[in-house]
Amino acid sequence: MILKRLFPDPVLIFTVLLLNIFGILTVFSVQLVPAFVEGIDLRDLRKPALFLIASFLGFLLVSFMSRRFDYRVLSDKRWAYGIFFFSFFLLVFVLIKKWVTGQSVNRWLIGTSVQPSELSKLAIVIFLSYYAYSKERLDQKKYIIWVFVLVILQVVAVALQPDKGTALLFLVLTALLLFFGGAPLKKGLLINSAFVFPLAFLVLLIKGSYVIDRIKAWIDPFADNSDKNYQIIQAIASFVQGGFFGVGYGKGFQKIGNLTQADTDYVLATIGEEFGLFGTSMVIGLYIILFWRLLKIAIEVEDRFGSLLVVGITFSIVLTALVNISVALNVLPPKGIPLPFVSYGLSNLLASFLSLGIVGSVYRRHLG
Repeated sequence: MILKRLFPDPVLIFTVLLLNIFGILTVFSVQLVPAFVEGIDLRDLRKPALFLIASFLGFLLVSFMSRRFDYRVLSDKRWAYGIFFFSFFLLVFVLIKKWVTGQSVNRWLIGTSVQPSELSKLAIVIFLSYYAYSKERLDQKKYIIWVFVLVILQVVAVALQPDKGTALLFLVLTALLLFFGGAPLKKGLLINSAFVFPLAFLVLLIKGSYVIDRIKAWIDPFADNSDKNYQIIQAIASFVQGGFFGVGYGKGFQKIGNLTQADTDYVLATIGEEFGLFGTSMVIGLYIILFWRLLKIAIEVEDRFGSLLVVGITFSIVLTALVNISVALNVLPPKGIPLPFVSYGLSNLLASFLSLGIVGSVYRRHLG
């Protein structure tokens, strides 16, 4: 009953709650367990406390938006374009900060907490949903070309940070949303050939030697134990050590310096070591349930704009999770993409909850 008040689909919100609990447990394990061994300091409590507070605020945000926010305002041209260009300008500010400070990599607007690319992902979903809805059917080349011209702005800005994984994810997300938005398959393939594939190739050319090294490490991670291979080897070791039921909560060894991104990019490897194949399968199973419930809502909703929004958010969350899981299992080359609702990262966490709040707003108004 409480979950029903929080969100119109109690199964969906319970699934997200379980995923978030996995995230909270892992962040506490990674940050606090080593500190207890070496001597705890108040600074060690910062990340777990922030993640716990952000999770609590995220659920409040979901509840508030599903009850009070009317998603239909996003179908207004001013809102759709305004959010899109606001997110783009935040990316530009990140690049300015990067060039002024002379840093080779910078993805954050403030410190290492505010990552505008997470907002950009949602902004692209909102804009494409509005555009497909306003044009009724994307059956003209000029419509599709205009979409790609705008999305390319975001893609290039993210690729220059550099964050090639997220930039490529934007392209895939755009192609999927155009298809579900009504773009004819033939024209869609033509535009993809003209825009997506060449642009994806150009994105990969940025620091091309680094990309090649990562692909080599992915193909044969045990060829050597250099920096490019190190994380992959440690992640594989985590899953092997975990076995079926894991070594026990808090008892994982890899997180103590070996797996340096144990609560972010490789959070699943930490779960795999401490909770074993059982825990890993549970997390993957929860994402399958999440995908099913989101898709169910998208199919049920009769309002085309609302349905497109839910479809876009579904693919945004599920594709992000799929890439993160694939990287952790060495199915894909390493990419700095978080696991929604689980990985530490305030921008990713709150953007995921914000997306879920929009879904709640759509579904609650559909149910009346």
